[in-house]
Amino acid sequence: MATLRREAARDCGPITWDAEMVAQWLAQPEVYAYLCDDGFLAYHWDHANRDLTVEGAEAVSPATMRAFWSHLGGYGSVAEKVYARVGPADAFWWLSRERDAGLAHRSMWMLRVIDAPADDAALDAAFAATPYMLDDF
Repeated sequence: MATLRREAARDCGPITWDAEMVAQWLAQPEVYAYLCDDGFLAYHWDHANRDLTVEGAEAVSPATMRAFWSHLGGYGSVAEKVYARVGPADAFWWLSRERDAGLAHRSMWMLRVIDAPADDAALDAAFAATPYMLDDF
């Protein structure tokens, strides 16, 4: 679910974790994770339990997204800061009438293809037929 949404949005970089890596991440005692029918939430405390870091808040329905952020907002009286990595099209930005959250840090990422013809050959026929532009700066 999260993989499909992020691939469609193309704003948070590639997801390269396999099932074993995800299992190791979720087994860490400091990670709080919630799974429901149409969403997943994971977060942990940082900086001597002063700040909350949201590792993932992915939901299909608006109700689940509101529930996740309401849950996290419940820590507002305890956490000094809340860090979350969300894309510009994320539902997070629709949760309040006014834009109370601000951009604190922007991470740029890039995928560089070294051998485009070999890369094309490795892709499915549907994706290989998609036109692309290779630009190297």
